[in-house]
Amino acid sequence: LSVGEGDDAVVTDVKIGGQGCSISQSSASMMTQAVIGKSVGEARALIRRFRSMMGIEGIESQPGDDDIDLGDLEALQGVVKFPVRIKCAVLGWNTLADALDHADPTRPPGGGFRRGARPRRARSLAERQAFRF
Repeated sequence: LSVGEGDDAVVTDVKIGGQGCSISQSSASMMTQAVIGKSVGEARALIRRFRSMMGIEGIESQPGDDDIDLGDLEALQGVVKFPVRIKCAVLGWNTLADALDHADPTRPPGGGFRRGARPRRARSLAERQAFRF
């Protein structure tokens, strides 16, 4: 996620890497296209509107959220018919919401890790099985 600085911060770039079903991949791809060039506030409103369309409960909508045009994202509305797949469609959106919450230009470079600290590396299946007793 690449966001400008200040109150008028704009989402300049979004990249999502990962594997998942076709619904999660297409939703994430469409999301990246929809939020690039929008202000952080507009991106958050779009997230709320999309979650609302997916029937996610507990969304605190704000005035004007219902007027937001989802455009091509409305094609994903059919997912609501399959409750088990809603989480697939919303996965990328939840990730974006989390990234926006953590996008803070005052954070130190390197993702906020202490100097010398590194994120834990995910162990392969073989490594995990080697530690079983």
